Amino acid sequence: MADNNTSYSNEQLRDTFNKEYESFAKEIGQCNILLLGKTGVGKSTLLNAVFTKQLAITGIGKPITQDIQQYSQPNCPITVYDSPGLELTGRVIKRLKEDVARLISDQRKLPIQNHIHFVWFCIHEQLGRFEDAEEEWIKDLIKQEVPVIIVLTQTLDPKNSKLLDFIKEQNLPVDDVIPVLAKPVQITDYIEIPAHGLAHLVKVTASVLPEVARKAFIKEQKVNIDLKISEAEKYLNVYVAGAAVAGSPISWYFGGLAVAGAQTAMIAHLTAMCGLEFKSSFLVPIYAACASVSIPTLIAVSIPGIDSWLGVPAAAIMTYLMGKALLVGYEKYLKAQITGNEMSKSELAKIIIDSYKKSLRE
Repeated sequence: MADNNTSYSNEQLRDTFNKEYESFAKEIGQCNILLLGKTGVGKSTLLNAVFTKQLAITGIGKPITQDIQQYSQPNCPITVYDSPGLELTGRVIKRLKEDVARLISDQRKLPIQNHIHFVWFCIHEQLGRFEDAEEEWIKDLIKQEVPVIIVLTQTLDPKNSKLLDFIKEQNLPVDDVIPVLAKPVQITDYIEIPAHGLAHLVKVTASVLPEVARKAFIKEQKVNIDLKISEAEKYLNVYVAGAAVAGSPISWYFGGLAVAGAQTAMIAHLTAMCGLEFKSSFLVPIYAACASVSIPTLIAVSIPGIDSWLGVPAAAIMTYLMGKALLVGYEKYLKAQITGNEMSKSELAKIIIDSYKKSLRE
């Protein structure tokens, strides 16, 4: 690339990207889920349908009490507290309720990133029962001031669910009652009921979380892409402002040292927020391709005699267009994953570069 006064080398870009990507992982926060429900309601299926990493694999949980296990994965800011093998009977339910209450209370004495941030209380829709013990426990959980969402699992037809209607009629002070089907159900050779309700569940859950848990939750979930992109756009706006400041005193054209650093950090943060693990060796050439298109444009508005403030909006606008192009590509890439149509990296790179060029022309 150009000289040391105006631009980063590819090596500098890669170093900045890697540093910022790792830094983001440390700043993303932590989200702790309490998952409750009877045996066979499909809790593990629900977790693995919502999150990018398999958080509920039988047999690898860390015992917290006799009836509560903790599940986590390396480099994943999500921790799940689960109660496998739960039956709502006699001494078992009494002991478990006491253990859960103690867990919530003890974690609340710690910094907020250690709190139990929400409860998904799962009920099997196909069983058609909402037991008194479940209702009483939900009321007790609410008294502990933790967000509670009732998840009606394995709901084939939400519009015709008598159990859903019944639970809503109880007017429990929960954050919501949400019917879901975590995996498609094959009815006949030609009829399949698709998975549904997961994106709404994620949206509602994110709305009740503190900021320290919200970012981690949105990053790691894989079913609500619009929410993920919306959260990433917040980072884009921050970097647009940063590019405007960096662009004015240092460089009259796009590719200046400070601007390039800000843009590379932006690319790293947007990539991390979208839950993608692309390496700098893939993204740096995309950045270089977009920057090479930008330089002539900014030179055109930075001719001698024109006030230097023109460089400020120019740097900000180009940073914004680059970030938007990146998110256009990421959105299509992630949505293709949901449908099972994997997009190649070369296809993704073309979408990003073409989107940037189109926006620049417009």
